[in-house]
Amino acid sequence: MTQNLNRFIAWWKKMANRWLAYQTDDPILARKGYYLSAITLGFALVSLLTIPAMMLSVGPANVWLSVYITPFGFLFLYYLTRRGFINLVGFITILAVGSFALNPNEQDLSISLAGFLILALVVILAGLLIGTRSMFIAALLSGILSGISLARDSNIAEAGLDLAKPFIIAFYLILAGLTYMLMQQVQAALTQSQDYATELEQHRDHLEEEVTERTAQLQNSFDLTSQVSSLVNTSPTLETLFQRTVGLIQTKFDFYHVHIYRYDQDNHNLQIVAGSGIIGQRLRRQEHAIAWGESVVGLAAQNNQPLVVNDVQTFPDYVYNPLLPDTRSEMAIPVSTGTQILAVLDIQNSRLNSFSQADQALMESLANQLAVAVNNINLITEAQQALQQVEALNAQLTEEQWSQTLQDTPVLGYLYTPETLAPTADDWLTSMTEAVAQAHRSGDEIVLREDQDTMTNEMAIPIKIRGQLIGVLGMQREADKGWNENDKLVVQALSEQIALALESARLFENAQRNAWRDQVVGEATARVWSTAEIEEVMRTAIEQLGQQLDASEVIIQLNDLTTTQAE
Repeated sequence: MTQNLNRFIAWWKKMANRWLAYQTDDPILARKGYYLSAITLGFALVSLLTIPAMMLSVGPANVWLSVYITPFGFLFLYYLTRRGFINLVGFITILAVGSFALNPNEQDLSISLAGFLILALVVILAGLLIGTRSMFIAALLSGILSGISLARDSNIAEAGLDLAKPFIIAFYLILAGLTYMLMQQVQAALTQSQDYATELEQHRDHLEEEVTERTAQLQNSFDLTSQVSSLVNTSPTLETLFQRTVGLIQTKFDFYHVHIYRYDQDNHNLQIVAGSGIIGQRLRRQEHAIAWGESVVGLAAQNNQPLVVNDVQTFPDYVYNPLLPDTRSEMAIPVSTGTQILAVLDIQNSRLNSFSQADQALMESLANQLAVAVNNINLITEAQQALQQVEALNAQLTEEQWSQTLQDTPVLGYLYTPETLAPTADDWLTSMTEAVAQAHRSGDEIVLREDQDTMTNEMAIPIKIRGQLIGVLGMQREADKGWNENDKLVVQALSEQIALALESARLFENAQRNAWRDQVVGEATARVWSTAEIEEVMRTAIEQLGQQLDASEVIIQLNDLTTTQAE
């Protein structure tokens, strides 16, 4: 129920914005346009619905002409409102509504009271659609018209309303005053909401300025992050990614030295996989490793937390490296996914207090990118290995299945000449032999050969299914007719289609054999199970086997196998 209500509200807002909202920078004029659009369009719809009701009640011939014209008049006023004639349409609308209150042909009290209410509505509409001054003028005129109407009504005295005549104008003026006060409160609320909107806009502008300044401060850091992202996308292996990342950090920040250590689960230590400069190359050649939980790098890995030491000489667990004697500050950032340590980014500098919180935050961001990249590359590697295994298994199964199929196929080749088309098993072109050998050796597809002995040009191409060679297609033409590129494309496309057709035929034959086998087994089983005696079971079984398999002899024996073997 709530969901349906929300949908209706959303639909109504959409329709209101489309058909009623008046687009202007003046909020008062926009409000008047909205009200006028709603009133004129509403009266037009009500008038249209009134026509069939009156036709049913008094007959089509007795319906006044004005009843037919009224809907089109209000539609025209709606059109003028949308075109911007707000004050004109407001004045005409008020006159049209007021005309409903004046009916000189009626003398009944209820009609007069209805007229009072309509005139009261005119006063309110004048305030909403035109303005304050027009509202008080409408109140004054409504009071005068009401007084005249009461004066002409002969039943007023009997109804006890003579004393009300002097108060009619006062009533409408009070109504105008109350409407004015209400409009003032509404206008104050609108003004306050506009002030709030202005304040919010100013606050937003201020925040945008702060964001712009902050963005300018972090631009260099973002540039580095984007460059690392590019490395992640273009590095084929982890070693390449790590080495490029180390070089990029070294170039951007001019640190003393940058390393990346990869966690070795087998040895439970951290082995260097990338390092900047000549020292990094020497450390890699030495297969430099750091024990788990020792030095800055080992502790960062053990705790899976960044570790920043801005004075290594005061750090008790610092391990001195003779190849890096000028290290004064060191920062180690784990590269991890959750609790799993993948690597450690190690940065060293020759100055004290080199690393700030901003440096640490930036390097943590880079480490997170590296962690995602490591996971992705590992997943890709695993997927490639799994795919290779599937392809190898698929190739093996294809080879086995086709080997069995070729053994069961009586005709393994055909020869075509302009004079004949016949099966063959021994006709081979030299190019066909070369194509088969070449397919096994290098995987090349088409072989072209010019035979000087027979004065012919030959072309051969292997026929493959999922990379497995199942045949070869060879062609020969006279020496003066060579093979062009278009011929090669046609033959290559045709060989692929032949391979697919052969595979489809093999699968169809296998499906037929399987269906026949299932049918034979099903029929024989049904016949065997339909009998309840041992002799009848044996007779039915061998009869079905002989008939279904076209056997010349079928024997079944029930003996004591132990006794038979002993004999």
